[in-house]
Amino acid sequence: MRSRRLPLVSAPFIVLLLLGSLYIRRDRLSWFPPSHSRPVPYKQLSKEVVGNGAILPATNISEYLEAIYNVKPMASLPHLECPAINTTRYHIIEVIRFLGPRSCALSIVEGDSPDGTGDVLAALRPSLEAMGVTYIYNSSTVHSGEGNRIAKLAKLRNMPLEPLFRQTIPVAEDASVIFLNDVAACPEDILELLLQKRALNADMTCAMDWTYSGNEPTFYDVWIARGINGDSFFHIPPSGSWGEALNLFWNAPETKSRFDRLRPFQVFACWNGATVFSAQPVLEGLHFRTNYDKTGECFQGEPVLFCKDMWFRGYGKIAVVPSVNLEYSTRNGRRIKELKGFTSDIVANQDPRGDLIEWAGPPDTVRCMPTWKDQFFQRWNKSLTE
Repeated sequence: MRSRRLPLVSAPFIVLLLLGSLYIRRDRLSWFPPSHSRPVPYKQLSKEVVGNGAILPATNISEYLEAIYNVKPMASLPHLECPAINTTRYHIIEVIRFLGPRSCALSIVEGDSPDGTGDVLAALRPSLEAMGVTYIYNSSTVHSGEGNRIAKLAKLRNMPLEPLFRQTIPVAEDASVIFLNDVAACPEDILELLLQKRALNADMTCAMDWTYSGNEPTFYDVWIARGINGDSFFHIPPSGSWGEALNLFWNAPETKSRFDRLRPFQVFACWNGATVFSAQPVLEGLHFRTNYDKTGECFQGEPVLFCKDMWFRGYGKIAVVPSVNLEYSTRNGRRIKELKGFTSDIVANQDPRGDLIEWAGPPDTVRCMPTWKDQFFQRWNKSLTE
C-alpha cells in the first residue's frame, strides 16, 4: 500500500479568521446580517476590470472568479456538488457571506504555483473587499523539499497567521481560526467543525481526511494524528506497509466506539486536512515550529508540535469530528461523500447530547515516528519542561 502523500508545496494554505462570537446556542451557529448585507451578485460587487495575470489571461481569471462566487460553474473545472446549508442547524447560507463578512478575515498563502492560481487569488481582492471581508493574500517561494522540510512547512503555516501574531486586525476573546489544506470541502464541513468546537467547549476540532490508494479509502494523516492514548490511528510496521490501515483505533476501544458511532472523540493531536482552533493561544504567542533537536525532542510534523504546545499551554481539548470526511481531489471528494455521507445527512439523525466528551488529560507518552523504521514512545512534554 502506498505511503503517506506529501503535501503539495504549490497548494495554498487558506485561513479564515472568525473575529467574534457566532452562536445563539451551544448547538447552533447564527448570524443575522442586516438587509443591506445580503448576498450581492459577483458582477455587482466589483466595478474593476479584471486584467491579465502573470500567467492566466483576463478571460480565464474572470471565469474562475465567477465559479468561486457561484455565478456559473466552469464546465472545465470539476467541483463538488454540496447540499444546501442546513439553516436549522447553522442559520447561515454561505461560510463568509452569512457568518458576516465584517466578522471574517481571509488569509491565504499560495506556494508559487505555476498554474495561475496566484492570478486568481490576487483578483479576488476587489470583490471580497466590496463584501466587507478583510483579505490578506501572500505568495511564498519557500520550497519544503530543500533543507529542513518541517521548519519550512512551519514557516509556511505561520504566514497566514501573521495578522494574529502582529495583532493587525481586531479579534474578540472567543475568535476562531479555520485552517484548510488543499482538501475538497463543502461549506457545511467547515461549519460543523466550527459548531462542534463550540458545542464541545473544545480548543480545537479536526475533520477525518482520507486517501484512495485502492478501492477502499484509508485514513490519510497518520504521521500527524495521535489518539488520546498517544498512539497512531492505525498501526504501521517498520516496513512502512499500510496493510492495517482499515483497522483504525485497534488499541483504543473507547475511541473506536465513538468513531464507529460517528461521534466526536478526544485526541492528543490532529490536523486531517481541515481544522478549527481557538485564536487565543496564537495571540499568546503559539507558533508552528520544528522540533527542539538539541534536547532530544521527537522529529515530527509541525501540526503535532502545534498540538503538543497547545496542551502545554492548557489548551488540550482537542477532538476529531468523524461526521466530517474529506479527500484531496474533487473526484475522490465525491467518492468519499457517497461512501461516508454528507455531514448534514449524518448529523440529522443524531442527538447532540451524544456528542459530549468527558475531557481527559494528556497521555504519559506519545508515539514518535521520525521514519517508519524508527518508532518509539516519548514523554508527551519532552523538551518543554527542561
